[in-house]
Amino acid sequence: MKKWGVALVVGLASLGALSGFLLDARHQAMAAAELPAGQVTVLVQARTDASGSPVHGWVPVRILAIERGGRSVPWEGPAGALRGDVAGWTANSRWWVGTTMHPRPAPAARPTGRTPMVWQGWVDGARPAPDSAGWLTGLASRVRSVIVARLRPETDRGRALLAGFLLGDTSHLQPRDTESMRQAGLSHFVAV
Repeated sequence: MKKWGVALVVGLASLGALSGFLLDARHQAMAAAELPAGQVTVLVQARTDASGSPVHGWVPVRILAIERGGRSVPWEGPAGALRGDVAGWTANSRWWVGTTMHPRPAPAARPTGRTPMVWQGWVDGARPAPDSAGWLTGLASRVRSVIVARLRPETDRGRALLAGFLLGDTSHLQPRDTESMRQAGLSHFVAV
């Protein structure tokens, strides 16, 4: 029985090393990918909410397709970041965006397992993708983003708590505040 256990551990360790090597090779290939020149229209999927973005206005996105010759072509290009009119963008929402892609200064140094972000651009125009949420959900997301932008919850603890009470946005709460609310049995106040 011990032999099977040792063989299983060795096999899993080998598989883990191989998959890590292949992932690293994929990330290096993505970092070296050639970006489309000039103005392009791409279908992107937001990786975070615009309001909770830790990158101060930059929303990390993944490209799903690029518009070429009036039709959509799937594109497995590298991840990037967009800035501009991103109010109302929520995690996993899909948008057709007009932009010009520029290489990022240092695309390396990403946490293990994360796709490297190798480009950035400004939103020149965006429209929700047809398969994304309906107009009412989009409107609600935009209103939520405007409220968070006006509250500026990153400036102090009281504003962060107010954003939690009003919108359920706990992204700016400090861990000790979240833990204190949990211990006091008040965490449901920031749950939406």
